[in-house]
Amino acid sequence: MGCVHRCGAEDAGGHMNVVASVAVSSDGKLIASGSWDSCVRVWDASTGAELKVLEGHTSSVNSVAFSSNGEQIVSGSWDESVRVWDALTGAGLKVLNGHTKSVSSVACSGDGKWIVSGSADNSVRVWDAATGDELRVLKGHASFVTSVALSSDGTRIVSGSVDKSVRVWDVSIGSEDWNLAETSWINSSQGQDHLMWVPRGTQMTTQSNTLIISRNGSGSVDFGQHMIGVEWVGCYTPTQ
Repeated sequence: MGCVHRCGAEDAGGHMNVVASVAVSSDGKLIASGSWDSCVRVWDASTGAELKVLEGHTSSVNSVAFSSNGEQIVSGSWDESVRVWDALTGAGLKVLNGHTKSVSSVACSGDGKWIVSGSADNSVRVWDAATGDELRVLKGHASFVTSVALSSDGTRIVSGSVDKSVRVWDVSIGSEDWNLAETSWINSSQGQDHLMWVPRGTQMTTQSNTLIISRNGSGSVDFGQHMIGVEWVGCYTPTQ
């Protein structure tokens, strides 16, 4: 099967370095590409003509994605930022700062509410697409997050990492960390509230993730053995 178009390959324009990521708008009219030349370029999908060069990143662009309506382009870069662009005019709309190392992957939710990014700082971050505000920092990966994606309904984030695991996160949980205390209670992230009691030795998933797909397995909770709600009195005696 032959190549239909080679965007920029035979034109005066085009990327000057490795193209790291490409994306296609939902209507199929536009192509976006991110490159190690620090630029995002927008192409006409029908003709292969270069339409816009989006400049603003100060280092290699690792990932690009279109919003669900195709009106915006999101890019992640080695400069530790996520940028949002107007796909038609090429104007820079927002700069999302928060990651402390290279941004390796970006994705947009189908309902247009969220932008998600994964980074070499081992975190996944969730942003408000309308305001650019950082909403959540999802921690749990032990190494570089290489890829992120959202479920079609926008309620789950999936991330892949150099730590050899795939994690599935519930967006609605937010930034609260869940942890298993030495007393067999799962406490709130501030340690102020007892949330649930589990038998000692139970292997729990950590942080805000709901599922870990890994060669090493994952934790689980058997609710048949747990004391929940008013039954807590049967397993816990406050210190006098």
